[in-house]
Amino acid sequence: MMMNRLTYIGIVAAVSLLLPAEALEVTISQSAEGVIISYPTQSGCFYEVWASTSLEPGGWTGPHHTSLGDGSPETRPFPTDGLAVRFFQVREFELAPSPAEFAAFVDGKNILNNCASADNRFFFDGVSGPEPGNWGYSKTGKGTGLLVLTFDEDANNPAIYREEIGLVFTSVDTVDYVVTIFDAGTPTPVGNGTIVLSTLPEWTAPTDLAPDAAAFAGVVDGKSILNNCFSANHRFLFDGALGQEPGNWTYTKTGSDTGLLTLTFDEDGNDPAAYREEVSLTFTSADTVSYAIVVFNANSPLPVGGGTITLSTLPNCGD
Repeated sequence: MMMNRLTYIGIVAAVSLLLPAEALEVTISQSAEGVIISYPTQSGCFYEVWASTSLEPGGWTGPHHTSLGDGSPETRPFPTDGLAVRFFQVREFELAPSPAEFAAFVDGKNILNNCASADNRFFFDGVSGPEPGNWGYSKTGKGTGLLVLTFDEDANNPAIYREEIGLVFTSVDTVDYVVTIFDAGTPTPVGNGTIVLSTLPEWTAPTDLAPDAAAFAGVVDGKSILNNCFSANHRFLFDGALGQEPGNWTYTKTGSDTGLLTLTFDEDGNDPAAYREEVSLTFTSADTVSYAIVVFNANSPLPVGGGTITLSTLPNCGD
């Protein structure tokens, strides 16, 4: 939470004190048991009242009272415990975190089956296996934010596909959410609920699972992958409806757990600018990899599918 305003008020020999002038318009008056404090509130903000016998730093105790803003004033009695001098401090916080605060908070957490990291990457743990992508967060109000998810299989292009999660922070520990999917710009609401932030589970990301180029060539040699029969010399045959179509393949390790397989075809002179297929690979264990295929025809991308492969069960070519 971001602290927005800090107001000091005190009762000294029945005289009220308010500092600084631009702070909340807090009023204080005496009562039989002590004092009555009143202050305005705003929706999307959270308030705490602290107390001290002096204005010296480090002497404040509390919070002695907390409240959520709703636009109406908050009035509360407080005892002075018989002290001649007692100061009170009203602290105002905005419930919605800043982008930096949100990134630090979600790092290593599992949110709605999305395993997030502070570098704006995530894995969606879906029925077809982990699906990687990018996330972005913006603070849209004192108590609201917007989380946007895009996916590697769509080249992280929000115009192709994105998920927007509207967030309303209702307390320091709870947030209401609404999920809307945008497929080619068309919105479809798909769900809503409430998250308790303090109970979000941890997650552990896979570590350096992607093979290097030489190791990948050894894995795919003589294997049939997605109807493509591979050889270690970077040649393949696609067994399609029109018969076998030969071409070249290349593999690049793009991250500790990711790689990119690129296919070109002899009929196009193996010119990637004319036609190519890019298969993004995310290695989720030593034996499993999720993939997303994007076809580039004259460099125009078209996502065509995705799924999960179990490496140890790949069939031999010709089986």
